[in-house]
Amino acid sequence: VQEITAINLEHKGRKKHRVVCLDGGSGLTITEETYLKFGLSVGQILTEAEQREIETG
Repeated sequence: VQEITAINLEHKGRKKHRVVCLDGGSGLTITEETYLKFGLSVGQILTEAEQREIETG
């Protein structure tokens, strides 16, 4: 179980990506679509299963 500590926007060419920082020091780079699909927000708690689902999009 990890908490989202920050969500940063990155532009890669014309596409937008989000870097989701977790309290364990790790981070996930996801597409804008995935970010919106899961409705992620700072302070949200993610289980390992949710984290795997987000990683696969």
